[in-house]
Order: sequence, then structure tokens, then C-alpha cells
Amino acid sequence: MFYLDETVWGPITPKWAGAYELELEDIIDDIARHGYGRIVNIGCAEGYYAVGLALLDHKPEVFAFDLDPIARRQARRLARLNGVPERVRVFGECTHFKLNELITGKTFVVCDIEGHELVLLDPAKVPGLKNADLLIEVHEESVSAGIQRVEERIAGRFAGSHSIECRVSHDREIWIREHELLWQGRVSRERMLKSLDEARSGSQVWLWARARRPSVLSPK
Repeated sequence: MFYLDETVWGPITPKWAGAYELELEDIIDDIARHGYGRIVNIGCAEGYYAVGLALLDHKPEVFAFDLDPIARRQARRLARLNGVPERVRVFGECTHFKLNELITGKTFVVCDIEGHELVLLDPAKVPGLKNADLLIEVHEESVSAGIQRVEERIAGRFAGSHSIECRVSHDREIWIREHELLWQGRVSRERMLKSLDEARSGSQVWLWARARRPSVLSPK
């Protein structure tokens, strides 16, 4: 994927290196094999996932949402840069009604909305979520407020309809070792490690929730 020379949020070098959110690499690699008809990216920023997934699989429609007008402009720019402007449709706010309307057939939803996921991803208000596969970046609320952890609350909402796996961020030591040929002799190991730092305040948690679909029985 061709990329921009700036991001809307956070450092750009992990995206240039292809190491951004490395913990999800196998999930993203499998997306094309799932045969999704639609991909919904809520909190798309400059389009890393929306455009990247459009390139990975040329079949699904891609709908990208972000409240930030600069993010939306950059996402459209990234889509043009990679030759998929007609396949990546960019919007502002994603409401309960709009999200439910978009979930049709086999749908994949990737969500990173800085804490609003607890409000938006509510199957009581968006029934279609029970049939979609969901990759959710979790942002915790204040523990001091006595609020149950967001991770547990979201997992509880989908426990009956999805198989749920938790992913937690880790360091980039393995990436550094596996890609020595890319950086050795060009930059120091310390500088390479720093360039892969995603500037998070602590460990990041994602929930990978796959909808349980009824088996199709062959006629006797």
C-alpha cells in the first residue's frame, strides 16, 4: 500500500514499516479468505484499515467513518493514492441506525472510536451486530469511577452470539529480529525500536469477536 507522509493521530513510522498493530496481523491476513460482502471501519483516521482492506480483498464494499473532517479528507486522499476511491466510501458520524442498515450479508466491522465503542456497539440498539464479525479496540473508562471494565461489558454483550478472543499489545522485539535485513547497517537498533513505538499510554486490548453462524446441513 502506498502511504501518506503524515497521520491524523499518532506516529507514522510504524505504518510505514508495516508493524502497526502487529498483534492483529493474522486477523487482517485472514479477512480476504472470509468472503465478506461489506467492511465497515468506524474511526478510520486517515484510512489505514479502510484502504488497506480494500486492497487486500477487491470484492467487499468498504464504508469508512470518522468525526474528524481532516481524517475524512486524508482517507479519501489515501484511497485515491492507492487507486480505490470508488470502493472506499467515507462518512462522518456512524449512528446506531446507519450501522444497523449497513450490516447485511457477511459483514466485518473494525472499530476504534476512543471510548465511544461502549455506546455505539450495543446489540440492543444495533441488532445486526449479532451477525457481524467485530474487531474492537477497547478504551477503558476510569477505574476510580467504579465502572465495570469496558472489555468485560462488551464481551458480555456478545458472549451469546460470538466467539471472542482477546488480543493484548506486546513489544516489537520479535519484529526487530525477524526484519534485521531491513534496518541493520542503516539505523541503530535503538532508533528502529523507537520508530516502531505507537506512543500508547499502556497496554492496548482488542476484542476479536466472530459471529457464530448456524451450520448449513447438506440435504440427504
